[in-house]
Order: sequence, then structure tokens, then C-alpha cells
Amino acid sequence: MKPSVYIVSSDEVLLQQEYCDQIINAAKQEGITERKIVDVVDKFSWNDLIADSNSLSLFAEAKLTDIRFTKSPKKDAQQTLVELLADAAEDNQFLIRLPKIEKRQKSTKWFKSLASNASVQELWPPKPHSFFDWIANRALQKKVQLETEATAMLAEQTEGNLLDGLIL
Repeated sequence: MKPSVYIVSSDEVLLQQEYCDQIINAAKQEGITERKIVDVVDKFSWNDLIADSNSLSLFAEAKLTDIRFTKSPKKDAQQTLVELLADAAEDNQFLIRLPKIEKRQKSTKWFKSLASNASVQELWPPKPHSFFDWIANRALQKKVQLETEATAMLAEQTEGNLLDGLIL
């Protein structure tokens, strides 16, 4: 059995964060108590991540490694991710946050290799014509009643920025 791998791709920070929170909460429900957050920056040590990936803290039986990219992975990152997931302990889970994946990237060997054993979720922002409905639905989810005019004003003032629309 392979480790559980989740790939979440989006340029919308809010949608990606909320979706990833659901994955993290599900992992906690499954009893995964250890979580490692890895922010991939320019001079990132992939060797450290590989060394750390199979080591657990004293009281953990499994771990969720949350790997966060702000830019598309470069060649060394691509190769390391493939190796990391191929050699990972089966009890471990991986959450890989990527910016929006372009069509040509989806057809690359490294991405196909990752995606073949992963749950891949691409999150898209609401279209401009449906932003009003998105805000109205979000308000309902939060048990907030908005007048039509207030919803229209929020949709207009936030100009499609989901984080600005997050006041709900």
C-alpha cells in the first residue's frame, strides 16, 4: 500500500486553505498526530526533507507532511517529490500545495507519476458573473442573512477577491 497523497492546486489562497484544512482535519480523525509543514523557498534542502520524511517523533505512528509551493516546482523539486513518495512509509500522508497547474505541466512525466497515486484537486475561483451567488452562499453557510443590496455591494467592492469576501 502506498502513502496517501493529496495534491491541491489553485491560485486562490482561500479556496486552497479551506480545502487543505479539510484534509488535515480528516488526517487528525484518522489518528495522525504529527504534522510537518514544509515551505519550499528558493534555497530549500530537499535532502533534509527526504531524511526527515520517514522519521517520526517518539509518540507518533504516522505523519502528515504538508509541502507548500508558491511557485511551480523546479526540476530538482520534481525529481525529489517523485523519489520521496516512492520511498515513503505507507502510514505517512502527504499534502502537496501547488499554484495553478497548467495543462502542459499535467502532461509531464513527474506530474503524471505523482498524480497516478494521488488525489488531485484543482480549485477554481468563482466566475465574475457568479461572485454574487458565491457571497450569498457563503453567508448562508455562516448563518448570516444579507440583504440583496448588501450582497451586491460586497460583490462589487471586493472585485472577485475571495479573501476580501471572506468577511463572512
